[in-house]
Amino acid sequence: DPTVDEIVKAVQQVGYDAVVERDKTYSREYEQRGRVVVQGADDASKNDLVQAIAAYVGILRD
Repeated sequence: DPTVDEIVKAVQQVGYDAVVERDKTYSREYEQRGRVVVQGADDASKNDLVQAIAAYVGILRD
């Protein structure tokens, strides 16, 4: 369950810019966790981007 801040750091490590929208929530959740919008990732697929970010979040937690 990565935090928004961890995701932003990982996105920056991958080499993209990130915009945080802290007031966004999923409709099925009550708690505002926010979301991260990745900018300039037109050259990468969503799956590749998610896997790279997940790997960096794991590294950040170690």
